[in-house]
Amino acid sequence: MPIAERVTTVAEPGLSCPGGAPRRRERPVPALSWLLILLGACGGPPAPSPVSLSPSCRLIAGTAPAETLTVGVSEPVDLAHAPVPRTEAERLVFAPLFETLLRIDCDGRILPGLAQRWSRVEGDGRRWRLTLRDDARFWDGAPVTAEDIASAWAADRTLPAESVSATDQRTLTVVLRQPDSLGLRWLADPRLAISRASAGAPPLGTGPYAIASWTAGHVEARGVGDPARVLTFRLAPGTDPRDLLDQGADAVITDDPAALAYARSQDAFEVAPLPWAWTYVLAGPLAGLAGAAELATQIAPEAVRGDVRPAEPPFWWTAAPRCAGSQDRAQSFPTGARRRVAYPAGDPVARDIAGRLVGLAAASRAFPGVGPLAAVAQDADTGSEWGYILAIPRQSYRSCLEAPAGAVVPLLDARSSVVARRGRVSVDVEWDGTPRLVRP
Repeated sequence: MPIAERVTTVAEPGLSCPGGAPRRRERPVPALSWLLILLGACGGPPAPSPVSLSPSCRLIAGTAPAETLTVGVSEPVDLAHAPVPRTEAERLVFAPLFETLLRIDCDGRILPGLAQRWSRVEGDGRRWRLTLRDDARFWDGAPVTAEDIASAWAADRTLPAESVSATDQRTLTVVLRQPDSLGLRWLADPRLAISRASAGAPPLGTGPYAIASWTAGHVEARGVGDPARVLTFRLAPGTDPRDLLDQGADAVITDDPAALAYARSQDAFEVAPLPWAWTYVLAGPLAGLAGAAELATQIAPEAVRGDVRPAEPPFWWTAAPRCAGSQDRAQSFPTGARRRVAYPAGDPVARDIAGRLVGLAAASRAFPGVGPLAAVAQDADTGSEWGYILAIPRQSYRSCLEAPAGAVVPLLDARSSVVARRGRVSVDVEWDGTPRLVRP
């Protein structure tokens, strides 16, 4: 049955707002040659239309244009994860490469991404229509079609949509499961970035930069339509950020106090804190005991590595909806399990919090009958520990995917800072705290 043709316009076509260790590869993949042909003067795709964030979203304003930028990354990045980031470092690297249908700036404004217009169709408040921009193309020049997107999302049960269908080559119709005052905000989730599989290589994206070459130690990307613009990510997990700066990096993202103090002491760098991006919480059976909330107030921020503060409400997960098909984890203590508090391996903030929690619990006997606790690093949540230290985003595009099941005790908020070589680059920040490097 055809839907009503009358729509309420939300954005018009002319809207312009500015716009684990890495998996080891034994040898560099020779992708640069085909990419230069692709992006050169022989009919490569046009550069994606710029999207402008609010001026209040600019953390650092550069002054001198730089054709080549080098970004130091001291955390793991695995291109096999692309386009869905699993770490802060991957979020930084993937942002200029892969696009979502919509974007949200730091003030909460919804901006165009791959979609240039979006409209609510009059009726029950659940039906929306989105139009892709004319220059929506993958790096190889192939157009992005509405059918590409509808097919890719067909089996995703986590979407808050009853259906996503292609009306024509450039138009998507989205029917929400229920009317939502937040509308289409979830379409800005980086987990829904659009890409296309590429044999023996990272997937093809649609962003303003295209991957030109990659190895275990670096990712080089070149501007779509302007391959003279080069963005290089130097991947050096575990490296002191000060070393990356001394070796010529134009920007690094870090929460290391020594690195930030070093950068502030040098005239060559600017330092800007990013928004408070994460809240560390205690989850699992321990969080449901009476002493957990009281114990949380005793964890001093100065005893934890990084830039942290006591967790501050509001916490969106207190009223988060359930994902379709999700199940709450049982909150009883696992039978026969050791009395342990688990934290993500490789997260020093979570490690310090877990250690302090275990020490404070022993000193204050906060959990009568539980006995001594131990802290243990894990690569994944097994569901068999007595407690977990988890980092939950303070802003979530799809909150049902982020919210932990059962009892949750907020502990500390955390953030990183961006260090930029003075004048070389501007840095914007988006609604979820993602930093974007922008040429002046």
